[in-house]
Amino acid sequence: MKHEDNEKGSDTKLEELKDELGKTFINNLLVAHDLYDLYLEDPKQAILKLSEIVDEEYLSSFDKKLIIISDDFPRARELILKKLENLVDFDKEEALMILYYAVSSFESMVNIFIYQELEFKELSRSEIREVIKLHTDDKLGWLLKFICDTRYTDNENWALIAEYLKTRNFFIHSKPSNVELYDKHNQMLGRDSLNAFLNAAFDCYLFLKEHHSDKYINYFNKLNRLNELRQ
Repeated sequence: MKHEDNEKGSDTKLEELKDELGKTFINNLLVAHDLYDLYLEDPKQAILKLSEIVDEEYLSSFDKKLIIISDDFPRARELILKKLENLVDFDKEEALMILYYAVSSFESMVNIFIYQELEFKELSRSEIREVIKLHTDDKLGWLLKFICDTRYTDNENWALIAEYLKTRNFFIHSKPSNVELYDKHNQMLGRDSLNAFLNAAFDCYLFLKEHHSDKYINYFNKLNRLNELRQ
């Protein structure tokens, strides 16, 4: 009986999740197809209009106008901080896992920012994928200058972030090295050092958030408003 109750509970949660994801997806489509104002005036008419625009065949090939708004870095940072709290001194294996997770989360955050902003500049997704292959210093340097007329590589935190990118690469792409170089990277695996990286990475996150384009902010605000209305 208990097993059946658990199954029913899981099914209910799954349906709730599907419903929530469906709402989020539709809200994105409404904003992407400039139906936000119509939805505020007449929700039924807006949904009807959307159904005319987006048929099943169109959805199956994914909507080219749809821009996914993602902001997961704060949550990832909190998870990493919790792992750091439990990090035992000299547990190098765990420290390396935290390093990899922290750096990859940072790089994903930068890539998401770049991807979203270039979509608003109407680059094709294949073009954007090529841009994403750039090194992080290029993305936060000249590319960021192109996107929002500023560089994060001029920020004092960039030097520390860049060192951690090198440290991650040092341990992933292990090559013969001298003791001095090994010790230098090894010292960056301590709790305090990793905390310093997370603080610098979060500063970069806030910097990028402050430099989003007006198009992004407008899209984001409309999407949030629809999410509130369609609870």
